[in-house]
Amino acid sequence: MAGYPTQAEAQSQATLTLARDTAQPYSLAVALHFAAMLVHLRRDVSAVLCYADELLALTQAQGFPHWKATGTVFHGWALAMHGSASAGLAEEVGQGIDALMALGAGVAQPYCGAILVEVYDRASHSAEGLAVAAEILLRVEQMDDRFYETELYRLQG
Repeated sequence: MAGYPTQAEAQSQATLTLARDTAQPYSLAVALHFAAMLVHLRRDVSAVLCYADELLALTQAQGFPHWKATGTVFHGWALAMHGSASAGLAEEVGQGIDALMALGAGVAQPYCGAILVEVYDRASHSAEGLAVAAEILLRVEQMDDRFYETELYRLQG
């Protein structure tokens, strides 16, 4: 996010290696989440899908409801971007967001909400996406959390 994608990718890979080498499942879940986020920001759909699949498999075995929720969001986005866009994938992303909200992770809502807007748009459900964008932008204003606000406005446009 600081404008050094090559360094970010190298650090992400080093973090994943360390998490795998130490065999700490929770650390691996965190590393997989942030690796998925990094490649999502770089629009690398195949890499997002790989990390999301690994994260979901790990959470299936270990639990970690927060990371399962984010893995669900990334998984739905990646499938939609691969051309499988449907209302069902928007529901998958929405379920991940609902799970995050139930866990009290409101800070993730603007970012994940933008992902949902994009999936709706890809599935030719722009009206639903615009409604989500408007709702999330209201929450951004209420929370004074500006992370990803610009992307929400871009998607709304």
